[in-house]
Amino acid sequence: MVEGVVAAETTMVGGRRYVTASCSGADGFDEDHAVYAKQYGETTPWSDVHKAVCPDVPFEMFARCVWISSSLGRRMDIPSDIQDAIEDYCVSEALFLPQDDTPEPANEPQIGHFLSALRITAVDVYDEFRDNVFRYDIEAFSRVRPKIRLPQAITHDTYFCIHSKDMGLVMTWEFDGVAALIGLTNDALSHARPEAYFEGFYADANTYSDWANPLDFCPRKPPAKPFSK
Repeated sequence: MVEGVVAAETTMVGGRRYVTASCSGADGFDEDHAVYAKQYGETTPWSDVHKAVCPDVPFEMFARCVWISSSLGRRMDIPSDIQDAIEDYCVSEALFLPQDDTPEPANEPQIGHFLSALRITAVDVYDEFRDNVFRYDIEAFSRVRPKIRLPQAITHDTYFCIHSKDMGLVMTWEFDGVAALIGLTNDALSHARPEAYFEGFYADANTYSDWANPLDFCPRKPPAKPFSK
């Protein structure tokens, strides 16, 4: 499950310095900046930022702080001092916080490498509510190609889901989320393992889409239960 996070290679555009991250700023970039982000952006793992900012804080709390800072701003149960430290570090190191909802341009080349390793040549991509679907060759994810934009969409023109029925793959991004959920068949997993391309972890019976929240944050349906194979 999921991708890398804050990250960065500095790029000069019109005399101004821009830095991109694994999932940040996609909706905030105009098209020129999105192209630069895809061509020059690099990603840095969440774990690197965690180690630099607050290594004594449990990673689960760190991830929660990153998520809330990126999508919601503040929440009463989230330590604001940790959020401030993360945000200050991002400013000092010229990093973006993750972009919520959708993948960021700088992530597309790595997604393309993953798809290629799965022997996928083309995928279906969907808008937010899955009302519109379009077919793209994996070359569209290449660093030398523009940011993928959907010709028709209900909300954003950025895709929220990648699907290959033939090869047994789905990658989906949710509203206010800062990570991709990846589903693979056993056959697909035998060709490429997501941890070779993205930072993340494997979901179990106690993993919900709001994975950064504690299990007791709200009633769960179905309820949380012990994981068994």
